[in-house]
Amino acid sequence: MSVTNSPRPIDSDSVAPRPLVLALALLLIAATAALYVPSLSGELVYDDLPLIEQAPATRSIQAALQRFMEPFWEFNNQDSEVQRGVWRPLTSLALAVGRTIGGGAPFGFHLVSLLLHIAGTIVAFRLGALLLRTRAGIASATRAALGGAAVAWLFAFHPAQVESVAWMSAVNDPLFGFLALWALLSYERAAQAERAPWLAALLMLLALASKETAIVVPILAVLLDVTAGRRLSSTPGRRALLALFLPLAIWYGVRVYVFGDVTAGVFRDHGDFGFSASREWTFRIELAGGFLRHLFWPDAPAVFRPVHPVLPAGSQAVLHGALWLGGTVVAAIAALVLRKRAVAFGLIGALVVIAPMVASPDRAGLFPESDRYLYLAVFGAALALIAVLARLRSALPMALVTLTAAALMGRISWAHEDTFQNEIAFRDAAVEDAPDSPNVRWGAGRAYITEYVRTQDTPTLEQAYIHYLHSLKAVTKYGDGSFVDDETRSGAERIARLENLILNTPAEKRRLDPTVFATTDDRYQATLGQIYSNLLRIDVAKTPDLDYPLRLAEGAAQILDWGKKPELASLLAQIHLRRGETQQAKEAIALAMKAAPSNPSYQAQLGQILMREGNFEGARTTFDRALELRPQDADLRLDFASAALEGGRLEIAEAAIQRVLAEDSPKNVRALVLRATLEGKRRRPTEALRYLDRALAENPNNGLAHKQRGLAMVQLNDFEGALESFSNAARLMPEDFQSHNNVASLLLRQQPGPNASESAQESWLLALEPVLVRAYMLSPPSGQEQLLLQQQLERLVGNNPDRALNLATSLRLQNRSALSLIWVNRAIEARNAWPEEERDGNLLLAYTLQGQLSREAGLAEDAVHALRNAVLIEPNHFPAQFELSDVLTALKRYDEARTPTLKALELFPEAGIAREMAAAVKGTLEQHLKLIEANSAAGPELPR
Repeated sequence: MSVTNSPRPIDSDSVAPRPLVLALALLLIAATAALYVPSLSGELVYDDLPLIEQAPATRSIQAALQRFMEPFWEFNNQDSEVQRGVWRPLTSLALAVGRTIGGGAPFGFHLVSLLLHIAGTIVAFRLGALLLRTRAGIASATRAALGGAAVAWLFAFHPAQVESVAWMSAVNDPLFGFLALWALLSYERAAQAERAPWLAALLMLLALASKETAIVVPILAVLLDVTAGRRLSSTPGRRALLALFLPLAIWYGVRVYVFGDVTAGVFRDHGDFGFSASREWTFRIELAGGFLRHLFWPDAPAVFRPVHPVLPAGSQAVLHGALWLGGTVVAAIAALVLRKRAVAFGLIGALVVIAPMVASPDRAGLFPESDRYLYLAVFGAALALIAVLARLRSALPMALVTLTAAALMGRISWAHEDTFQNEIAFRDAAVEDAPDSPNVRWGAGRAYITEYVRTQDTPTLEQAYIHYLHSLKAVTKYGDGSFVDDETRSGAERIARLENLILNTPAEKRRLDPTVFATTDDRYQATLGQIYSNLLRIDVAKTPDLDYPLRLAEGAAQILDWGKKPELASLLAQIHLRRGETQQAKEAIALAMKAAPSNPSYQAQLGQILMREGNFEGARTTFDRALELRPQDADLRLDFASAALEGGRLEIAEAAIQRVLAEDSPKNVRALVLRATLEGKRRRPTEALRYLDRALAENPNNGLAHKQRGLAMVQLNDFEGALESFSNAARLMPEDFQSHNNVASLLLRQQPGPNASESAQESWLLALEPVLVRAYMLSPPSGQEQLLLQQQLERLVGNNPDRALNLATSLRLQNRSALSLIWVNRAIEARNAWPEEERDGNLLLAYTLQGQLSREAGLAEDAVHALRNAVLIEPNHFPAQFELSDVLTALKRYDEARTPTLKALELFPEAGIAREMAAAVKGTLEQHLKLIEANSAAGPELPR
């Protein structure tokens, strides 16, 4: 094909002045670097953890070279058969260089991405200038250089590039893009000099080793030939074709070797969007049009754009996609017809770059319409625009358009960089982009869970659970589909409404939403998050009621093959361990270890269970096995040291602790505290205090350090100092029994003598009572400690019914029902000590609580007796009437249950039930009434 174009030359200079080229290059470097300064402070987000933190090939440059012939990332199915493999050895090397530069800090990775983007921008400048000169007929080298700078400026500032530059995991895009542009520049220069393009071939092979998308480079090179009018059938053309496609053959052969399969890890399906035959084609139109819209009108960059297996009602996505695609194709054809060769190369090149994703979107990931796939296409779009403007007589329009577009795009890009600053910002942006995507929602839940573990901020935990519930809700339409999550409500209210919707909507009023794409794994991950969130919420509420997360986990284990999945088994083990059920915990973690025998986390979890059992030697051996799988894990080594310490193997513990302090960090707080614990066991409190001082200098709020400091002070007979340290430990670790118990013990030693003043006695009691009560609440269910604490409390409480009832109520909130019943009985026994005007009100509360507790203890008759006493005192007390209705109905004493049931229903509107609980409470009463009416209609049971 021969294409001729003879534009009127503007100038006659053949080579652009070197000072001008250098100045333009420096200006591009400075502007691009300035634009992406915020990205240098970004943290790990999304895929950064598995690709950077956990990928062995990125640990060092040496590791990258040693693993050069290994997959960068493998996507496996349950049978461990590779579904799609990614072999990107140069990407691994780039990440390893980033780790070396930054010492493992994110800055090093970001710097490598930015430097590659700057390098790509400079190559875009040189290639743009060359193509404007040879394809757009710009006779002036100076004008061509200015045009090339304009192309590069748009290339550097385009918002679609932010994802590739600011996101560490996407370093393969600026890497392959730089190499691909350099390969095209080298190819064009070789073609003009009629040389074989072997350098271009080498660069192409390197680009392919960076990212598979480089497969489009040979096609772009052929497009260069076509738009230049070079004949591919000539000897130079055939030689060029050989140089172009030889790298492809080498790359494919190496991949076959790497993956041991003729599909080379590329040609297998990655996933199934569940499209119908017609939807497959309409989605391709939608996808192509979407890419082109973001390319030519980049006003709305996004990290995730959802896929719809069935288009939502009223969606115009396909129509809009067809318009953008059709418009681009028509413009490209027009450029060819009008012999606007640079414009044609730019437009057709952009279409070629996006073609692989459009042809096979299921191999592009869960979110195929991602900005990073446009990295190379941006050059084509920028070239097409500048090629039109550069031909104008005046350079002013080109300058104005370039500067205006760069300013507008720079502003958008600068703001979009904030998305990649940290995981929370990234996930929030993802939810904003795709609020109904189950994958996005559970990913956000996981990010917020991680943040909660770090901050212990309750609203963060609530937000995590809300995201998990939205992930479960997204796939299903409930009722008429009108439910709206009111974000102005509190987190607790939003959770209650979502739970009620998901758990209590009848099956006949649920239907799958075909517009939402979700996988079985999405539901699984959301369910795991639901279980784990409830496990953490129990800690926040300080109530050890683990029945709900246990029911959720056991129910999940019955779904499909989830019962065989290690993550769920691990969660079950955690729940059982928290419940004190060590045998069930061991059985659950054994399933996890069977499913994932090489996962050291499950070995470590088994070690924790054995520690709880007191099998310290078994725990130490288990931690040792886990260390063989993860020898650099400092926390795992300290688990090993802790087990050795508890088992009396002090020398072994010392060696492990010292290794961490030497290899990991001499400031590792946990290691310092364990070393202090070791010195305490050796009865060397002074040495222990030396390590503890170092630990507390690093973290003054480390509760374990304060606790160990208190033990060391006791060894030194400094009881005042010990009391201060144990008090700090109890404040920092509100769930730690030993710290509270030690504070109580030391305060008891300070009991004023019989001759002390009344104020001194009162001050001592005010200090002792709350910590003694707290220690009693935290005490092990069985053991001498609880009995001793109860005896001390009996002395304090005496015949004071207020204190007894307050203690009973607090224990009830802690789910210590058996102990709560003891103290509510004590309060009722001492009822005469209440002033007459307060007695009935206090007894009403006491009898109601006594009834609830008696029922939980299996003492149904005692519960009925207590609740009848309560309603005798106040017939309009809704809780007592409700509880009496519930217990009598459970006992099938329907005639007796009628009166309290009807009374409770009468009182219900004014009972002040929380909005999220109202439907469930009223539903229970209505169910009771149905049972009562049904059994009354049936009449008495006949004797047999």
